[in-house]
Amino acid sequence: MKKILFLVFVMLCSCQSNKKENPNPILNLPPDPYFIDIKTNDVKLGKPAFGDWLYSHPEKGQSFEQFINTKHIVPTQKENIIYLQPIGKFDSLQVKQIELVRQYLQVFFQLETKVLKNVPNDIIPKHARRIGDVGQEQFLAGYILDSILKKEKPQKGIALMAVTEKDLYPKPEWNYVFGLASYRDKIAVSSIHRLHDSTLEGADFSLCLERLLKICSH
Repeated sequence: MKKILFLVFVMLCSCQSNKKENPNPILNLPPDPYFIDIKTNDVKLGKPAFGDWLYSHPEKGQSFEQFINTKHIVPTQKENIIYLQPIGKFDSLQVKQIELVRQYLQVFFQLETKVLKNVPNDIIPKHARRIGDVGQEQFLAGYILDSILKKEKPQKGIALMAVTEKDLYPKPEWNYVFGLASYRDKIAVSSIHRLHDSTLEGADFSLCLERLLKICSH
């Protein structure tokens, strides 16, 4: 894993350089044609517009150096499997989406990824539920993290993510959230509820899957 982080460091440094003759003067490495070609994709974020997350929730951001200096979750022989925990009643297309997420995460993180046996919505008590603004049932995301996932200890698990078909909310004053995670505890929960417009057929299936993959992998 240390080698992987080192390669990521090298790749990002080469992307950020403006000197073609030596894109990484610190490591004194020659330019990589691939990263020269994709340099046009390295576009800084513009000023947040109305409707963007950062427009209403200002954040300080994080530099690459700050990221490198943070504590990372590193796979070991004892912890090297990612687990997905379905919670709820899923139709056949939703089950297919979860399986595709499993396959994607396994390739993306290069770690074995497994789907645990589905558990029913009854596991969520009444005090961790509410009715949303358009009549939809919502689950308290923090309850799923603290009272369900923290108690689970899958064998050799490095990360555990619940997936639910119900809408989520993080606290009473918020109307919803797509997902919630605890990096320290290596647990998370994501919801499919708001990722598709009506059914999961046709193009809507692909759109929902694309959104779910982004949420589950970030």
